[in-house]
Amino acid sequence: MRNITLFLLLFFCTYGMSQQTMDSLVAGYFSHYSNQVALFYGKEQVKYPLTIDGHPYYGRSSYVNAQLKYNDILYKNVPVKIDLYRNELIVQSPNPPFNVILDNSRVDHVRINDSLFVFIPPTELYKPVAGSYVIKLTDGSYKLYKKQNVSYEEAKDNTTVRRYFSRYVTYYLYDGNSYYKLKGKNSLLKIFKNQKRALSAFVRQNHLNFSANPDKAYIAALNFINSNE
Repeated sequence: MRNITLFLLLFFCTYGMSQQTMDSLVAGYFSHYSNQVALFYGKEQVKYPLTIDGHPYYGRSSYVNAQLKYNDILYKNVPVKIDLYRNELIVQSPNPPFNVILDNSRVDHVRINDSLFVFIPPTELYKPVAGSYVIKLTDGSYKLYKKQNVSYEEAKDNTTVRRYFSRYVTYYLYDGNSYYKLKGKNSLLKIFKNQKRALSAFVRQNHLNFSANPDKAYIAALNFINSNE
């Protein structure tokens, strides 16, 4: 806020505007951007070296419009990027454009197309998800989360070092108290022993393949489990 105000004052003073005109324009600016000023307040992103192959963002490296609930305010069509390596949510401020890192503790959710992201606080005791942005796949008594893990790697040979980002996906079940890492049908059957027979039949009848199409299989299985609670 202070930086934006200073920029406006310098701009208006440079062009010799009267105090009345300056006050009117500043008031108009904050009236128009009253909600969004708070959204674009934060640290500027530190960019990655161009020597690293790939990128750490969800989807693509460029900004994509998203729905964002931040500080209890719902914003639509906000240009965002989610950095899955640093676990940062970045928005692009308008005129002039800056890459602004938001406060994760104020993020309720981010919806990019059909993917609903939530932030798991760093205080969570289960370290694999603590301080991470994850995709929420199901709701109910048992929640299913999908985490796209990004790591920085270096591959060395005799003369060069290749630096790159690699990624892999993990799935987690949350029962309201604990997280469980899922590794296919058997891990679900182990967790839900009291529904083992019914769940096995459901998986078989619906031809769920946890290797070829894990999203579809886990979502269908968890919806079945939640419907029987």
